[in-house]
Amino acid sequence: MRVALVGCGRIAAWHLSALQALDGLQIVATCDRDKYRAGQFAAMVQGATAYTDLGALLAEQKPDAVHILTPPDSHADLAIQAMEAGAHALVEKPMTVSVEAAERMVAAARERGVRLCVNHNYLFKPSVSKARQLVASGEIGEVIYVNSYYGLSGEATAYSGQGGRFHWAWRLPGGVFTNFLPHLLYLQLAFLGTVEAVKGVTLTMPEEGDTPPTDLG
Repeated sequence: MRVALVGCGRIAAWHLSALQALDGLQIVATCDRDKYRAGQFAAMVQGATAYTDLGALLAEQKPDAVHILTPPDSHADLAIQAMEAGAHALVEKPMTVSVEAAERMVAAARERGVRLCVNHNYLFKPSVSKARQLVASGEIGEVIYVNSYYGLSGEATAYSGQGGRFHWAWRLPGGVFTNFLPHLLYLQLAFLGTVEAVKGVTLTMPEEGDTPPTDLG
């Protein structure tokens, strides 16, 4: 299988590492608007070519699958472009920023007969896989309540403080927490099934000095 990476930010390093551990797979290209970043990642893979334009990559490399690792507001257009070229698309979470965009992505996958996947990685953690097996087997009985948490340690420094305010996650609908929220949602859905109603409450720390309040407080 021939695979290309689109978007060479921090998360791309994790995808690159995981792909390199698989047999029968070739990373043929990297793509980023910043040619330096694209070149950095291409240099880590023997035979990979760096691009700044997805159209050129698709035409020249003809990948079987494309990992879309850019900010969420670009996922739909890039994934659809890849799928229309006949490639399967794996997109980072959040899948996109609107229902309309998500529906366009799904329609393109069905029309082209390719796979569209969202990287809901925690579903495959050994602890979560074991818990899902216990629930599916009925060994622990019926699940009627799930309480989930998402903790930040090293990740917090990339989003907090004045410098972190320039991160694209702050421009998401709902703010930076929207970048983490999918983890909580897909894990709850895995254990609860169909959700009939949703209610939300947010809390922020009070502003202190020149530091603005944040939902990472």
